[in-house]
Amino acid sequence: MNRIASWWKFVTYCPGPEQLSRLFSLGVATIFFSFLLFIGIGIFHGFWKEIGKSSAGERERRSICKCQLQKRQMNLDENDQRLKNLQVRKDYLEQIRSDPTNSLYDSAALGLINNEKEMARLQAKQNALQGESVQKSLLNLIPLLLSIVVFSMIAGRLMIWHATKAGLAIGQTGEKLADWKRPFWILVLTFFALQEVREVISSVLAVDKNWFSWSSFCISTQAWGVGQILAFGTYLVIGYPICIIWCLSRGRYRPDLNPDAPDGAWGAGDYILFAQTWSVLGFILILAPILLWFGLVIGYAPIVYLLSPAGVLIVAVAVAARFLRHAIKIRLLYQQTLRSLGSWSKIKALGLPPDPTVGFLGAQWWNLPATILATVATFWALIQWTSLGELLKAAAGH
Repeated sequence: MNRIASWWKFVTYCPGPEQLSRLFSLGVATIFFSFLLFIGIGIFHGFWKEIGKSSAGERERRSICKCQLQKRQMNLDENDQRLKNLQVRKDYLEQIRSDPTNSLYDSAALGLINNEKEMARLQAKQNALQGESVQKSLLNLIPLLLSIVVFSMIAGRLMIWHATKAGLAIGQTGEKLADWKRPFWILVLTFFALQEVREVISSVLAVDKNWFSWSSFCISTQAWGVGQILAFGTYLVIGYPICIIWCLSRGRYRPDLNPDAPDGAWGAGDYILFAQTWSVLGFILILAPILLWFGLVIGYAPIVYLLSPAGVLIVAVAVAARFLRHAIKIRLLYQQTLRSLGSWSKIKALGLPPDPTVGFLGAQWWNLPATILATVATFWALIQWTSLGELLKAAAGH
């Protein structure tokens, strides 16, 4: 019981404004019920283990899907023939390798390696065209949705808790966070609009589509429609922490400098630590899954799939830039205060606290952007060096 009470205290602690917390709960409820309906439609249509050819054939009657599904079948037939040709070539090369005295024995080894690579590439393309079943999609969808809900809830509450500890005037549990409605709905609707643009371009209007799922528009229009409701609920949830950090990065929370402040940092130490933590940590936490996702889909997803991640990334960059701007203003104000005191010997005699922004900005203002860019470059190099993108593709069956 104590563990349950502690868990419930954490869940209900620092939720922020009541209406914003309710919108987060609405997003979670939307995800849950639309997910059940989403999966139910797929099972009802018989897509649990595979996508039936008959269902796709029925949808060919719709003019908007006729060209797409005909092109899909042409690509399937073409890939199937190429796979058969590669299998014949493989048998031929293996026959050569069975005779060490054959003059082509050594070159056949290299031929087999290249042949296997090409067969694996075509088989992955064939699987993508055949379509992902409900059973297989659950392995990716359930962990994704759970991680989004849990991460968004924890991140939002940690932001508010840290802000209250830093002395930002938002109340004890963030209930006084002001003017959040407009940015929340702008962020949610913008992200959702980018999602819909991507869906229309890549799923509805695309003719030469190279990846299908049981919930694709031309496979199950009903599931596709419910999937958009599911996506909207997801953006309601994601909008919760992003809206909070956007509001907390406003200039109104930037403190005035006071050399006699008890923190020994001109009264700005806690704020600078807050800005440093969430400009760097928030940026990295948003960018890391985007880079992982990009490593997963690169090579087969169209460029339009970058729309939604790009929108989230732009917001992360904007938040980091706002915190950076506030820190620079605090540094300029600190320098202006020192200049107003007269000579350096007089300033030293007063024993004033040091520049409160050094830990955040470093000796020069560009230290922070350089640190973030170096972290991004290191993370991307790690993905490439460890072939993490290829491992994710293999795990996802692409």
